[in-house]
Amino acid sequence: MKTWLHEVLISKDFWVSFSVAVIFLVAGKFSAFAVRLSRQVWQSHQMYSVSGFWIGDCILPSCGGERLIEIWRFVQRQDQIKITLFAYYPTGSLIDRCLGSGVFRGSYLSAIYYSSRRDSYESGVLALKLNNQRLRGTYAQYDIADTDEKFYTSDGEYTLTRVHLPFLKAAKMLLGKPPFRDYDEANTMYEQCCPRKNPVAAENTAYSTQQTQ
Repeated sequence: MKTWLHEVLISKDFWVSFSVAVIFLVAGKFSAFAVRLSRQVWQSHQMYSVSGFWIGDCILPSCGGERLIEIWRFVQRQDQIKITLFAYYPTGSLIDRCLGSGVFRGSYLSAIYYSSRRDSYESGVLALKLNNQRLRGTYAQYDIADTDEKFYTSDGEYTLTRVHLPFLKAAKMLLGKPPFRDYDEANTMYEQCCPRKNPVAAENTAYSTQQTQ
């Protein structure tokens, strides 16, 4: 048995076959990834699809009034939506990752999202309408950092703008990784896509609060 195994391991044909198998396996994985990325890029150019990458800003209740930059990825299959979100904080190096799902029918997107951190049960809801290359509407969630856990709803028009990420950054999101290194880099992309004439607070980050009973 040992002799046979030894002969196999020192056989040139064995290592050639093994190398070919590994190459085909890697090529198959890369091809599948390339197909996913190509499909995402193609769908992001469809007028009546929300598949692709979106960028926006908001102020979450539990963040002390800080303005966050958000990068969303929506994957649409028929009317079902899968969501990945990366939220960049202006202070510190925290990048929060959220997951979610929803439904897109007609021109309306309804969805839920939640933090992927095991130490957090933060979650919220979205109700947005597609208009050209923007999604507008509102989002709401409980402020779990507040002792009374007040319920917050965005008053103004919360807006997401479709963004076409560079290849490597899009690939990172497909792999579940943050596309940008930090807040400044994400904010630079935001300013390029969404020039603001008015302060962010006047557009989409005012809140109404309701005490939970």
